Amino acid sequence: MKKYIYPAAAVLLFLSLSCGYNMVNENYTPPVQKNHPRLLYPKIAQERAFSGDIKAVVLVSKTGTVDKVDIIEPSGYNVLDNSAVNYCKSLLYTPAKRNGEFVPARVMLSLRFSLANPDWAIKEYVADVNSLYRKIENLEGTERQQEEREVFLKHNEFIGNMQDALNFNEYIRQVIYPNITDEWKHEWDLWPLSFLLYHDFIQRYPDYDSLAEVKAQLKNAVQEDLNYITNSIIEEPDAQKQKENTILKIKKFIEMNYPDITLNELVNEIKSKGIS
Repeated sequence: MKKYIYPAAAVLLFLSLSCGYNMVNENYTPPVQKNHPRLLYPKIAQERAFSGDIKAVVLVSKTGTVDKVDIIEPSGYNVLDNSAVNYCKSLLYTPAKRNGEFVPARVMLSLRFSLANPDWAIKEYVADVNSLYRKIENLEGTERQQEEREVFLKHNEFIGNMQDALNFNEYIRQVIYPNITDEWKHEWDLWPLSFLLYHDFIQRYPDYDSLAEVKAQLKNAVQEDLNYITNSIIEEPDAQKQKENTILKIKKFIEMNYPDITLNELVNEIKSKGIS
């Protein structure tokens, strides 16, 4: 990826609003966010230098899912507003309670898409991971397992903090096996492929003592990647075909290499959008 634009991490500010009830009521407990889905800066917005702040109100159901998203202060760019809506829809909450009963509630979110220098040290991540690779080569037993876990945790931190959809793969290319990069060279400049970090980890350390945890993170990363790709706005017909081919390739890759991982919900969503 040739162009380097560094979006700052999106800022989320939470203000719970009860559905017609006084929040001060001591018998009321506001909803609490349970998951932390990825908010990637849309590539088309980065390429066109779109930025802006968005305020949204989400209706959290009695089961903790988001039933409705209202943009109350748009960014001025549909692509950013749509990205914010998709992000909000993926949130899960411990639902609000009033007098011991689960009740619907509203939560206000503030999101920022800003083209600025990142406050998260990408170069430090790359240097640290490669240093750990070299260190692990000379270790055995418990010490080796501890350092392998450090690599795993650094991957989790990277994915959790990285919003730069344009350069995502360029960074992970520096810490994964070249043959994995070669396998995905046709998709490399198109979409973030974060799941490859965990695939690379499994290839390097097949005897890691918490491999199930790594596979769980790989599944989550695949879901996030497919969700991002599926919801990305494509204008050129050729790029749309590339998008469909990438989704199919990821699905086949998981079926072949990780048959115990199921992605039924996302597969159904993809099919509903005309990609078989």
